[in-house]
Amino acid sequence: MEERIAIGLEPDEVIRLLRAVLDDDAQEALRCLKDFLVPRVESARGRIHCRPAFELEALKRDLDAHAAATKNEKESPS
Repeated sequence: MEERIAIGLEPDEVIRLLRAVLDDDAQEALRCLKDFLVPRVESARGRIHCRPAFELEALKRDLDAHAAATKNEKESPS
């Protein structure tokens, strides 16, 4: 089992990440992952990990589906 990883975020990164989550902005959340979260996790693990293209496409599909579902929930009358 791998050890726990602790990473630090700059105040502007925290704001950017929270804004993406609160706004249900899947694209911005993915950019946050790619821009500063994943690189720091990989650095903390001490190795570079390449993801196969099919994993990245699956992640994008999941985020897009979640964004669409969230949008539909907001638009449908209660």
